[in-house]
Amino acid sequence: MNEELQNKKYLFVEGIISPEMAGICAGYAAAHRRHNFQGGDPQAPRSHSVWGDFLTESLLEALQPKVEGLAGCRLLPTYSFYRVYVPNEELLPHRDRAACEVSCTVCLGYDYRGKDYQWRISIGRSRLALRPGDAAIYLGCEVEHSRPPLLIPAGGWHAQAFLHYVTRDGPNTDQAFDGRRALYEPRVK
Repeated sequence: MNEELQNKKYLFVEGIISPEMAGICAGYAAAHRRHNFQGGDPQAPRSHSVWGDFLTESLLEALQPKVEGLAGCRLLPTYSFYRVYVPNEELLPHRDRAACEVSCTVCLGYDYRGKDYQWRISIGRSRLALRPGDAAIYLGCEVEHSRPPLLIPAGGWHAQAFLHYVTRDGPNTDQAFDGRRALYEPRVK
């Protein structure tokens, strides 16, 4: 594994996808939120959150070689999701489950309603500002991560993709595909 990732528990990656691609993904997520609100998950209950969406599963698969190169290890994909955060939502400090051994969070985009603002993610003691297309690769099971309340005007939003992997030769290979036979399949209940 990459020595910097082992030591700091995260890597900042500028432009893991192009700003144009991030914009397409953000537009998709924001439209899906407006027309087919899925509801939140326990970590962000008021925000739109979609697990295993074909768009994020495609990112999970397409970015795997890049994440492997940056992380310095071979990986198996587990699952993906995206979340469209709403004003005042926060992400409390937490560590992830075993399926998130090596994670990549990608900023897709945001609409802060004209407010000059950067919503930072805290990973360990570091606070990172991600622009559309930027990512943080982090050891989700090992390092606590969080976000403070999203202080933007009503109607604003912030879209983020989450891509999760386990190391190919590590202790969590049973988490590959998050209990499914393959990517793009529905969640096993």
